[in-house]
Amino acid sequence: MTKAEDLGRRLVALKRITSPFGKVGDRTKRQLEKAAEEAYKLCRDREPVLPEDSGIKLGLRWEDQNKARGMALGIREFEQAYPEEGKILRGMISEHRLSRRAHIQFGISSQFGILSDDLPLDFYIDLLEELGLSRKQAMVVYEASVALGDDLKGKRSSYYECLRVE
Repeated sequence: MTKAEDLGRRLVALKRITSPFGKVGDRTKRQLEKAAEEAYKLCRDREPVLPEDSGIKLGLRWEDQNKARGMALGIREFEQAYPEEGKILRGMISEHRLSRRAHIQFGISSQFGILSDDLPLDFYIDLLEELGLSRKQAMVVYEASVALGDDLKGKRSSYYECLRVE
């Protein structure tokens, strides 16, 4: 087999493996982003009330961050050419440079043996069915994702974060 033939076969196989995972991954990511936005709206004004024995954690962590701007040279030239307007522009930029980022924190507490660090299997299967998979496909995808997750990353995390920039 030539190098070109081997590479061609490799590309076909990778594409055939990637496409279904990509489609499910894209659908899942859209749902994750939608749920994270809903969680942000729910948590931004006050901490949500969750039953103590649910083991579910949900909240926000705020972080202020300066945004870097790559237009420093153009701004300097503008300030030299138009000193008064340059001061106004510099003030406007400084005002907008600071951004606030919300980290949506969520997870499962292991202190409650009811969930034993995971959600019920039916919850995962129903969610995958909502993404357009049959029950049988949902079971296969769930089992494969858990096995891959355990193999590739070790133990699954109980706490996660999604970033939202304001």
